[in-house]
Amino acid sequence: MTAFPLLFILVQTNLPDEAVKKRAKAVFANGSIILAALLALLAI
Repeated sequence: MTAFPLLFILVQTNLPDEAVKKRAKAVFANGSIILAALLALLAI
C-alpha cells in the first residue's frame, strides 16, 4: 500500500509539468509570430 501514494504523487507532479511545457511552447510560438509581424511592420 505504500507504493500507491508514491505513484500518485509522481503522476500528480508530472502532469502539471507537461501542461506547463505545452503552455510555454504555445506562448513561445504566439510570441514569435507576433514578433515576426512587428518586424515586418517596422521593415515596411
